Amino acid sequence: MSPGLDDSGASRGWAYRASRVLAIEIDEGAVQIARTNVKNNEPDHNITVEQKTMDQIEVTYFNLILANIISSVLLSLLKEGMLDLLAPGGKLILSGIMDSEGDDIRRAVRAAGGLVVDGYLERGWVALVVRPAN
Repeated sequence: MSPGLDDSGASRGWAYRASRVLAIEIDEGAVQIARTNVKNNEPDHNITVEQKTMDQIEVTYFNLILANIISSVLLSLLKEGMLDLLAPGGKLILSGIMDSEGDDIRRAVRAAGGLVVDGYLERGWVALVVRPAN
């Protein structure tokens, strides 16, 4: 699952390694852009782009969730149970976090039952690698 699938190297890199990618987005315009990006850049990969919210996802578990979106949305997704969508051994990568908001996200991860296992800081932006704490 990749909320906010864009044309970034990160999104493309994961698509090459995955047998199937489900990209979700709530904005209709962003869905169309993502579908165009997939068609133009990844026509041979099994990437599906759907317009829906997290609670509308029909797949039970994911090995990897990449969420590259602003912190306020990440906070909401964590409260709504994003970690519950991970398969055993699965990881969640959170990015789009301003350095000044990193501690808030870390606290939300802990409150949601997660553990930050790695983190990256580059030019004022933070990315966190998270797994369920249990």
